[in-house]
Amino acid sequence: MLVLITIYTYQFEDFPEYWKNLTGFTDEQLAAIGLETFALSELFSSILIPGFFLLACILQLHYFHKPFMRITDLDHVTPKHRMKNKGRTEEVSSDNVRVNPEEEHLVPENDEESGDEEFVQTKWGLVMDRILVLSRKFSDILAKVQGFLWRILELHILKMVAFFSVWVALQEPSVMNLVLVVLWSLAMPFSRFRPMASCLSTVWVCVIIVCKMLYQLSVVNPAEYSRNCSMPLTNTTNLLPEEMVTSILYKEPIDPARWFGIRKDTTALGYSKNHLIVLMLLVFEATVYRHQVHHYRQLQRSSPSIPTLFPSAKRDTLDQGLIPCLKYLLNYAFYKFGLEICFLMTVNVIGQRMNFLVIIHGCWMVALLVRRRRAAIAKMWPKYCLFLLIFMIYQYLLCVGIPPALCIDYPWRWNNQLLMSSALIKWIYLPDFYTVPNSKNLMADFLLLMCASQQWKVFKCEKKEEWMVQAGENPDELDPMEGQLFNPVPNFINCRSYLDMVKVLVFRYFFWFVLSMVFITGATRISVFGLGYLIASFFFLLFGTKLLVKPSRVRLMLWDCLIIYNVAVIISKNLLSILACVFVSEMQARFCWVIQLFSLVCTVKGYYDPNAVSGEMCSLPVEEAGILWDSLCLLCLLLQRRVFLSFYFLHVTAELQAFAKQAS
Repeated sequence: MLVLITIYTYQFEDFPEYWKNLTGFTDEQLAAIGLETFALSELFSSILIPGFFLLACILQLHYFHKPFMRITDLDHVTPKHRMKNKGRTEEVSSDNVRVNPEEEHLVPENDEESGDEEFVQTKWGLVMDRILVLSRKFSDILAKVQGFLWRILELHILKMVAFFSVWVALQEPSVMNLVLVVLWSLAMPFSRFRPMASCLSTVWVCVIIVCKMLYQLSVVNPAEYSRNCSMPLTNTTNLLPEEMVTSILYKEPIDPARWFGIRKDTTALGYSKNHLIVLMLLVFEATVYRHQVHHYRQLQRSSPSIPTLFPSAKRDTLDQGLIPCLKYLLNYAFYKFGLEICFLMTVNVIGQRMNFLVIIHGCWMVALLVRRRRAAIAKMWPKYCLFLLIFMIYQYLLCVGIPPALCIDYPWRWNNQLLMSSALIKWIYLPDFYTVPNSKNLMADFLLLMCASQQWKVFKCEKKEEWMVQAGENPDELDPMEGQLFNPVPNFINCRSYLDMVKVLVFRYFFWFVLSMVFITGATRISVFGLGYLIASFFFLLFGTKLLVKPSRVRLMLWDCLIIYNVAVIISKNLLSILACVFVSEMQARFCWVIQLFSLVCTVKGYYDPNAVSGEMCSLPVEEAGILWDSLCLLCLLLQRRVFLSFYFLHVTAELQAFAKQAS
């Protein structure tokens, strides 16, 4: 209302002068804040949107605000059973009004017309009753689906908000977006900080949106304070002349506000769109949590202590059929296989980046795998999560870099004895004004941080008795039957149900599928690494059946050696990527045999022009590059290791031993 009054009164004859004398602003500055003189036709269009907004606020305040606050009041929630009883009472009273028994004797019994009318009414009454029954069933199904969707949102809305907030921050590395990365990186491993992270993110995103909108005002002119950096002499920098032209420092005047995350754009809405979506998600997150609190108070119970989609699906119901098994896996998939998922996410980070920094991820992966026992890995896991948190923030700081308005280039661009090419700077992931670090690759690091933080929570939960009863234990004893009088899981070998058939496929025949995957991994890549896969696959294929009946310690020792070899190949390919990406021309000229021996090809774009290195004397094995098959092989190897540690596999071992005795 104040905006409307101000715009309208500004149209009076002497009011522009009053405003200029009062504020000291010029006409351009007053027009920037919305005060300008309009023609009569333009005045209506200028106050139309504020007028409609004011009308909507008035309608909301006078007609909808109090009922909405009364319905959503958490201190006065009507239980659901009372609401149902009230509805049934109203239904019964309405039926009594429709059929009054005192008036039935007034209708003549021998009247044929009235009899026909009664027959028609009875027929339509049956139709209406059937429609009511179907509508109630549909309403019940719709309520169940709605409750299921709300439950999914309750469990995963925070992850959606964190993922999209960090994604927006990675699209435009800046100081203002750094706050979002820090908040959500801290919120992942420390769950108590998550509500505060949501509140602080809401406030900070509002500040970013307001700053971006204010910067679009016409009174803000970046040309007045932008800085031009003079090009250095050729003997003072290792930048080539063509590289200087495209460097951020020298290609155009530098706006200091860009480093903070603000710039001029054609439309304020398009420029602020991503942050507006983040704000909407944060509001939706608060709505979801408030709705669920209201829902649980209607049911007069607290929220479930164990976050599951299907409360009835427990460890005891796992072996009852395919549907209970699927429900159990939907409930506790990460609880059972979270550690394997984290290892795969680490390999995903390595495969996407293939640079110096991800070597550290590989070292952590080896350090965790060589411990073998789940309890030993759990002791080391908090340190790993802390490393991922610090490493994520550190890498984002590298993407932000120093303010370009200082006109100071990085030391590795100075012309000194240690000459570093642009490709080497990119591989080491150093901040630079010519080869700017690709911040979008950090999305894989944040996903790894999310999974590792969730696994940290799993390590804590699996020690609680409630989780052991509901979800089962996560044992990793080398001898599962140690301390057990009998096998706690049912025998599935005779296939009494469809679930037993699936178990036979997984626990009896998946081993041979894994060996075929190892063979394919070695056969598709003609290199020295592939030779190791082929030897391993031939060894296990030759002694596979004997291996399955050997003691579990021997079996797991050999299998862990194969896993370590797989991880060593992935790390070695990452280390050798410096030769394939940075020194590819030198390798083609002098060491072509090394390229063919290790299948050296750079899988990350941007290091060199593919046409410039496509020589006929030494062709690059492009089709044999990458770690995709190595990643799939690692997935199968980790799953088979879990199969070896399960109680279900003991039934397979017992059957194979019985066959061996019968054959002898």
